[in-house]
Amino acid sequence: MNSELQTKLINSFPKIKFDLTWGFECDDGWYDLIFGLFTELSVCIDKNEIKDFNIVQVKEKFATIRCYVSGDGDLSEIYQIISKYETLSGKTCEITGKPGEIMKKGFVLKTVCPEVATKLGYYNLYG
Repeated sequence: MNSELQTKLINSFPKIKFDLTWGFECDDGWYDLIFGLFTELSVCIDKNEIKDFNIVQVKEKFATIRCYVSGDGDLSEIYQIISKYETLSGKTCEITGKPGEIMKKGFVLKTVCPEVATKLGYYNLYG
């Protein structure tokens, strides 16, 4: 993700600490998805009084988003929220943010919309 969008995300959520050595390791199309994720996480942090909450890593892995966190307290609801957004990312083009699906190009999997798939040579996972 470009540095401007990364900074915007970090500045939008002052209750969350970010310990991102590598930054956000995904394309810009997931910005809105990540913003929604962090919004829900912020509410959950307050509701469950989670202390020292950190986002440790945000990346694409096997065509869906991964968000690794740490914090003091019961994180079970946090993990449910992250799982929800992992599922949503498999239906959201990582490049454009439009509806997409997991496709492949050689051995690489990526969630892309039809336009990006055609442009970059990705094809249906099962066909």
